[in-house]
Amino acid sequence: MNQLEKINALCSRNNLGQIKKINPLEKNSDRTLFVLTEKGRYVFSFYEPGPRFRSGSELKAQAELLEKLKNNKFPVPRIFTLESIEKSNIVIREFINGRAKNAPSKAEVSQFATLLGRFHKTILNFKTKNKLQHHWDLKTTQKHLKEVVSEFPNDPFLKKLKTELDKIKIQNDLPSGTIHEDLGHRHVLWDKNKIVGLIDFERSYYAPLLYDLGQVLRGWCFHTNWTAWCNKKLTNILTHYSKIRPLTTDEKNNLYATIQFAVLERSFSFYLKFLFDKNQDAKKFALHSLNYLIPLLEKKKEKIQSIINPSVHEQRGNAA
Repeated sequence: MNQLEKINALCSRNNLGQIKKINPLEKNSDRTLFVLTEKGRYVFSFYEPGPRFRSGSELKAQAELLEKLKNNKFPVPRIFTLESIEKSNIVIREFINGRAKNAPSKAEVSQFATLLGRFHKTILNFKTKNKLQHHWDLKTTQKHLKEVVSEFPNDPFLKKLKTELDKIKIQNDLPSGTIHEDLGHRHVLWDKNKIVGLIDFERSYYAPLLYDLGQVLRGWCFHTNWTAWCNKKLTNILTHYSKIRPLTTDEKNNLYATIQFAVLERSFSFYLKFLFDKNQDAKKFALHSLNYLIPLLEKKKEKIQSIINPSVHEQRGNAA
């Protein structure tokens, strides 16, 4: 069965009506498709064998998380069905009509930070019954990197990345839940100035909430095409997030390291796209993250830490 035949079979099986239009939702990929039928608008996600494959158990876990969020009035897509045809696992979701914003306003950033705080408060200690097997925490990333280094032992990028990752220390016993892990701009949908969708939960896993926040700060505070860091955005996000879910002392002490880790983890992820898919743009971004963004964070470290934990910064200033 080719993909079109699978879509037709699924529409017939689930009484979705005759297909009127099919468009890809990802650049250079037919893995996620917008499907318009005479009865509605849907998103079909195909999980084929390979690095982005998700088992039936993992997809059921995603559905559990989305159901919890939906029940708590979060703007997440409804899952209509989970299917399996031949070697493909397929999810049919509700299509949310909205657009991502690469440059949200200050008020919109505040709105997102408030929603993120509510999201983390809702999923605190929430663990799905079905197992989420893919993890992106520090320990797992270091283990994966070690495996890749053994395959490419003379690669200078991987050697430098390992050196930087080995410097990172993040506590394991921090407040945890089933996080999103990838709430960058492209996974937050807007209708004018209102958030109408949080999408793409396929990197979700149970971990300290700080890993989610670290990736958010990486995605929302770097700007001007990933050449500058904005402390005003950092302040805005932490202020509005903390009104809903105040950070613990341990979380504040670990947040800067978690931001660093977020940059390094994505650097590794993009470099893997280069190694195995020969994607030159991915290589450029991986190198930029490691060789430019990490040193930039280090230059901004004192100010960033003073924003994260102003009371400690003031105490140090008084002691001096």
